[in-house]
Amino acid sequence: MDDFQKMEQLLRNYGYPEDAIERLLDDVADMGYEQAEKRLMPYRDITAEKYKPGHEGKGTENE
Repeated sequence: MDDFQKMEQLLRNYGYPEDAIERLLDDVADMGYEQAEKRLMPYRDITAEKYKPGHEGKGTENE
């Protein structure tokens, strides 16, 4: 399995909608699989709010 196929499978495993996978694959095409795996988060990850601009510190123990 090549890196492209691995990234496609990773996105499916993470629960991304099928219609978004092709667009996301275009976005991560320059990355190797290992780098993409480190940067991608599961779809609708509950911790994702912590990383959005303007949400620093919200939803953490340090509120």
